[in-house]
Amino acid sequence: MVNSKTTNLVGLLYNTNKDYVVSQLKNLDNSLLLHCFAANYYWNSGF
Repeated sequence: MVNSKTTNLVGLLYNTNKDYVVSQLKNLDNSLLLHCFAANYYWNSGF
Protein backbone atom coordinates (compact mmCIF):
# COMPACT_ATOMS: atom_id res chain seq x y z
CA MET A 1 0.00 0.00 0.00
CA VAL A 2 1.25 3.47 -0.82
CA ASN A 3 2.36 5.40 2.24
CA SER A 4 0.36 8.56 1.42
CA LYS A 5 -2.84 6.53 1.09
CA THR A 6 -2.14 4.89 4.45
CA THR A 7 -1.56 8.26 6.07
CA ASN A 8 -4.83 9.56 4.58
CA LEU A 9 -6.68 6.50 5.90
CA VAL A 10 -5.30 7.01 9.41
CA GLY A 11 -6.41 10.63 9.23
CA LEU A 12 -9.95 9.50 8.42
CA LEU A 13 -9.97 7.13 11.38
CA TYR A 14 -9.19 9.98 13.77
CA ASN A 15 -11.31 12.65 12.09
CA THR A 16 -14.42 13.65 14.06
CA ASN A 17 -16.24 15.38 11.19
CA LYS A 18 -18.74 12.72 10.12
CA ASP A 19 -19.73 14.43 6.85
CA TYR A 20 -16.11 14.76 5.76
CA VAL A 21 -15.30 11.13 6.54
CA VAL A 22 -18.37 9.85 4.70
CA SER A 23 -17.59 11.97 1.65
CA GLN A 24 -14.00 10.72 1.57
CA LEU A 25 -15.08 7.09 1.94
CA LYS A 26 -17.52 7.49 -0.94
CA ASN A 27 -14.63 8.60 -3.15
CA LEU A 28 -12.40 5.61 -2.38
CA ASP A 29 -11.65 3.55 -5.46
CA ASN A 30 -9.70 0.86 -3.64
CA SER A 31 -11.76 -1.78 -1.85
CA LEU A 32 -8.73 -2.86 0.20
CA LEU A 33 -8.51 0.61 1.77
CA LEU A 34 -12.21 0.52 2.61
CA HIS A 35 -11.74 -2.90 4.19
CA CYS A 36 -8.79 -1.61 6.23
CA PHE A 37 -10.88 1.34 7.41
CA ALA A 38 -13.71 -0.95 8.53
CA ALA A 39 -11.29 -3.34 10.26
CA ASN A 40 -9.63 -0.52 12.23
CA TYR A 41 -12.72 1.54 13.03
CA TYR A 42 -13.74 1.74 16.69
CA TRP A 43 -17.37 0.67 16.36
CA ASN A 44 -18.37 1.53 19.94
CA SER A 45 -17.65 5.24 19.54
CA GLY A 46 -21.26 6.14 18.74
CA PHE A 47 -20.34 7.49 15.31
